[in-house]
Amino acid sequence: MKDDCLVTDKDEKVAIIFRGLSFKPRYRHQSGFSYSVDFRKCASNLVENLSVLKSDIFISTNSHPFESEVIKIFKPVACNFEKNVSQSQNSYQAIATHIRRCFAQIRETGKIYDKIIVSRFDIYLDGLVSKLPIDNNKFNFICYAENNNLIDDNLWIFPFKMMEEVDSLLAQVISGKNLKTHEIVQFLKPETYKPLFEGNFIIMKARPYIKFQREISKVALIRRAIIQLHFLGIKDPAYIITVIKRKTALPRREIAWRFYAILDFIFNLLKVKIKHNKIHFVTFYSEGSPFDKGLDVRRSCKRLVKSLRPFVDSVRAYSVRELRNDPSTSVYVKEFDEVAEYNAGTNKIGFLRWKPYIILKTMHSCPVRSGA
Repeated sequence: MKDDCLVTDKDEKVAIIFRGLSFKPRYRHQSGFSYSVDFRKCASNLVENLSVLKSDIFISTNSHPFESEVIKIFKPVACNFEKNVSQSQNSYQAIATHIRRCFAQIRETGKIYDKIIVSRFDIYLDGLVSKLPIDNNKFNFICYAENNNLIDDNLWIFPFKMMEEVDSLLAQVISGKNLKTHEIVQFLKPETYKPLFEGNFIIMKARPYIKFQREISKVALIRRAIIQLHFLGIKDPAYIITVIKRKTALPRREIAWRFYAILDFIFNLLKVKIKHNKIHFVTFYSEGSPFDKGLDVRRSCKRLVKSLRPFVDSVRAYSVRELRNDPSTSVYVKEFDEVAEYNAGTNKIGFLRWKPYIILKTMHSCPVRSGA
């Protein structure tokens, strides 16, 4: 008797979709961070962990100089290289566009599949996809994202019979009706979808089963930033190296990625400091329950402050609790039901409206020279 909750039948016909960017040396994410995307670094892992399935591969991606390698490695039934798909779209619309083009490719084959798997190019899979606890009759995703209204959109597995329903929802994402790929399960019946892992990935130490290419390659970039600091004459960067080596102990693995951005920012500031300008570093942190509804990042913040002190003139970290207890900022730290569009969770702390006030407060409390 076939188990409907496990992908164990190697005779199942599966359509695998690879969508989105496959190669871009300097991709600037909408969050402001930049990283590289290179399908060649993840291709062997993806092929190995999906190869046990009897599958046809469909691809829609950006145009680049290595298109022939994409075709050689993945051997797709159909492949589309698009030059301008994301120029006039946000990232969610671009993702939806690529997936829908692959749906069109599938229809053109005239074949009926058992399942459809949708993946991006720049992720590593932790083992065979056939070992995942997939429900063959539901829309499966890795886990919930920041809250249970948002889902991780990096790997989807769903029955072929749901393709038209998913296609219709993606059409709404493209139309600009304020719907994102993270939100499509809100329009599915609860009994028709399933997270493959419990919990929210922002709360877990790391997103389960998949890992981004950038989460590995950024370690080298962080070390390069440290070397740059060393050549600027910064003494004893060993503590920063220790923090990076222990990055997996931080609340989120991607903190290492953000930590690099901070170091790169400091590196550029230090060029200014050589000209005898003063540098004052201001940051913000949450403490978690019972003080606020964010993550408890007090230890991480303490490490960051300790690491920065030798490089700047002053460091100041503000907490949600402190801002709420301060009459000048309490009105700006109210909770809202509306979910933040890009910075998930910030609706619980006033959508960061207090930010200019803590900057102004720091400028008043520190001797900041006009025009500096």
